[in-house]
Amino acid sequence: MEENKNENKNEGKNENKKEIKKRRLVKNKKTRIAGGVYIALAICVVTVMVLSIYSINTDFGELSDNDIFSIPDISETESTPDDSSDLPAGTDESGIPANTEPSYVLPFEGDIIKGYSVDALVYSLTMKDYRTHEGVDIAGEVGDPVKCYSDGYVTAITEDPFMGKTVEITHGYGLKSVYQNLAAELPQKVFVGAEVKAGDIIGAIGETAIIEGADEPHLHFELLLDGERINSERELKTLIETDN
Repeated sequence: MEENKNENKNEGKNENKKEIKKRRLVKNKKTRIAGGVYIALAICVVTVMVLSIYSINTDFGELSDNDIFSIPDISETESTPDDSSDLPAGTDESGIPANTEPSYVLPFEGDIIKGYSVDALVYSLTMKDYRTHEGVDIAGEVGDPVKCYSDGYVTAITEDPFMGKTVEITHGYGLKSVYQNLAAELPQKVFVGAEVKAGDIIGAIGETAIIEGADEPHLHFELLLDGERINSERELKTLIETDN
């Protein structure tokens, strides 16, 4: 019995040794396979790098020195003419001398029948509603002369579908004056591009503004600074106070 037990133990030990040996062989085989895979990947990477470098060298080899180091010749580039050179020296974009002290006159001396109002609505006799009023209406008689507010150039003459005959004058300093509800006929010296001085007659009060037809005859006058309408009523009242 004792011998049989010893034999069984020896057989068990031998089986364990065989199993351990088998596992080691499998592990070594996996290690060799993994190592082979890494080596193959490394060879592929190196091959790609070599081919890329060879391709780049080949491309540069086909280029001439002029292709590689060509620099554009800017000496032949056409220069854009400066439009400002067409203006007289010392003038702004309107042609008014930059160092000229501006002078102003009332476009028409009469009672203000409708003032400048953009914050509060005012009643329109013609349209029978309430609306803003971006200018000042100065009452007069049809045919009364209208004067230029300040030195400048006539930059637009239009037939506004609502406000009638309209003359726009640019004075420089970003300032423009607009005269509406004028008589259809303008003085011959008033045309687009004409130079006008403060106090020159640029038109007459008419009845061409159909949107203000129910009001008594008047001049509708507006002022714009840098493209935005400003309070023309206040400016005219300040001018009256200064003259007095």
